[in-house]
Amino acid sequence: MRPTACTPALVVTTLAITAVLNVGAARAQVLCGDSVSAKVTMTTDLVCGTNPGFTVNGGGSVDMGGHRVTACAGCTGVALAGQGAKLSNGSVVGSGAGSIGVSLAGSGVHQVENVAVAGAEVGFGATSGKNKVRNCAAYGATTGFSFTGDKNAISRSHSSGALNNFVIIGANNNLTENTSSNATGVGGAGIRVSGNANKLSRNTSGSDQVEYGVRIAGNGNKLLLNVVNGATGGNGLDVAGDENKISKTTSAGSGDIGINLVGGLNKLSKNASYDSGTNGMVVNGAGNNVNASNSSNNIGVGIGILGGTANSLNSNVAMANAAEGILLEVTATDSSVSKSVALDNLVDLQDDNSNCDNNVWQKSVYRTKEAGGVPGDACIQ
Repeated sequence: MRPTACTPALVVTTLAITAVLNVGAARAQVLCGDSVSAKVTMTTDLVCGTNPGFTVNGGGSVDMGGHRVTACAGCTGVALAGQGAKLSNGSVVGSGAGSIGVSLAGSGVHQVENVAVAGAEVGFGATSGKNKVRNCAAYGATTGFSFTGDKNAISRSHSSGALNNFVIIGANNNLTENTSSNATGVGGAGIRVSGNANKLSRNTSGSDQVEYGVRIAGNGNKLLLNVVNGATGGNGLDVAGDENKISKTTSAGSGDIGINLVGGLNKLSKNASYDSGTNGMVVNGAGNNVNASNSSNNIGVGIGILGGTANSLNSNVAMANAAEGILLEVTATDSSVSKSVALDNLVDLQDDNSNCDNNVWQKSVYRTKEAGGVPGDACIQ
């Protein structure tokens, strides 16, 4: 049948009716209170009195187009629901107590990219797993990124000024190339992870006035090439758990201990701790290995085994520490120290056990040594 002149108008009318009935299908703007189920691009800022401001459902995608959503008091700015929702390219202004900038709920597998949140109690809050958050930022929150779930990935994102900038609870989560700055408050942390088999690589936590720069509690976690600077409120890197692997990570200028490890069968290699307010690097537990690490210019001990059995220290360097360079306390037994370099410390090498007990020292470079209160004891070599 040959088209008539009125056919295009009929098509337009039909599409207009569809847009009214289904926001996600065709409209090029989101309104407060909307529930979006398809691909939509925002064309203007929103100031919303609805909670949430709007919702993106599974399979839906909102490109904010550089626009802003301002949430009402105690409300969520944007909620991602169902499975596989997407949000990108905009900002959310929260409203203090009770508010969440972006919520990732439902079954997860959501994606958020290039979104900034300011002024919310929680910047980005996830109660689901397998989400991907990239190039996002949270400012002035109580918690910048709060994720409870497994297999989440947060990369190249930033949080500053929160009590806890990043809080991750779960297993197999991945934090890569994120930055935390100026976390502040009693008991807080720049980055706090609780769970097993999580991976942290190339993250930076700096100038944190909190209890921990980076705090890890769990087993089988892996940390690689992370940097903690100026955690003046407490420990730089604090790890509690077993079978964790920490390598090429640096702590500098912490108010208390630079790197503090409590647990067993952990492996620390090629790490560094400088200018700590107390001890540089300490271990308390059994079967831990500390290898090829450097701890220098700390107010207390350079590298210390404070308790536990069968710990191994190999090829470490401790220089210019105000207390002992490398120390085995009296409750640290059946351990070995080899190929160490310790110079210009108060005492370079010290074993508090009489005649080193069952500890073995060998192939060290040092000037001063002491075992069981006896300077120059031959058991330290």
